[in-house]
Amino acid sequence: MKRLRPFLLVVLALAVFYTARPVPTTRAALPIVTRHTSAGTYTWAKDPNATLVEIWFIGPGAGGGAGRRGAAATNRGGGGAGGNGAICHVILPASAFSSRETIFLGRGGLGGNGNSVAGVNDTNGVAGDASADAASFMTISNFLVGATTSQFKVNNAGAGGGGGTTSGGAGGTHGTALTCSFSSVNTGTAGAGGTAAGVAGGNTTLGHDAVGSSGGAGGISSGGTQGPGGNGISVPLSAIAGTPWLVVPGSAAVAGLAGTSPGGNGGDAALGPILFGTGAGGGAGSSVGDAGRGGNGICGSGGGGGGGSLNDVGRAGKGGDGGSACIMIVQR
Repeated sequence: MKRLRPFLLVVLALAVFYTARPVPTTRAALPIVTRHTSAGTYTWAKDPNATLVEIWFIGPGAGGGAGRRGAAATNRGGGGAGGNGAICHVILPASAFSSRETIFLGRGGLGGNGNSVAGVNDTNGVAGDASADAASFMTISNFLVGATTSQFKVNNAGAGGGGGTTSGGAGGTHGTALTCSFSSVNTGTAGAGGTAAGVAGGNTTLGHDAVGSSGGAGGISSGGTQGPGGNGISVPLSAIAGTPWLVVPGSAAVAGLAGTSPGGNGGDAALGPILFGTGAGGGAGSSVGDAGRGGNGICGSGGGGGGGSLNDVGRAGKGGDGGSACIMIVQR
């Protein structure tokens, strides 16, 4: 037993040494990509190994305008598409952030009511609404905007699309970034409604491609031509240098087809595989039934416009709802 004692002491010492060693922790591999595309409040956690944090933040889109219901031999305009939220691109050192930060994403604006009560003739379309929420934000606790601000309000909502009258409703204007002091990108042009065909959404490129814009709605001309809605626009983002996690979003939302009963609905906007989405399609005008509704926006795109209709025959199309604010955060 005496001869075994030194051996047992060595075994005991090794056991104490290995037991006292910290257990290795498994950390997520960088980059870490976080995205949120629905309205609400979220908590973001910083990885202790991150050195840079890149943020793409898009404000809420606005609702599309509804179409006009009017008499034959008059122009019955389709509603305009809602404006997109602003987009802000920020790259900061990870030290600017606390271990946890708060994100608030506002709701998109509601589309204009599409004359839901049958029998109400000669009614102009209701304009779409901007988001009723306050500005979307992400707190950046260790970074001051100005002298005292630690809540980084990066985006504002787009303006609602105009309702159809005897002419097409105007497309809503895009939102503006509030305290985005780095790279603020104005998003694209919303399509206007038409008294025949609606206008497709446009897009603006300011060093970066921006959020896809939505299409205005088709109306009905005084000569009886039923117009299709305008297409939403798909914006490729794969060419942005140094950001390989951004990829081309899905195809543009299709417009509603004219000449059907009811008029064709505009396609809803589609979210891209990572963040950015397309614009929504505009609804079609119809003199043989209810007009088509505008498609709903997503991730900051506005709602499509609703189509125009004929008295005593069909209801005017409702404007699509705007997409909520959304955010993508990349830790590197």
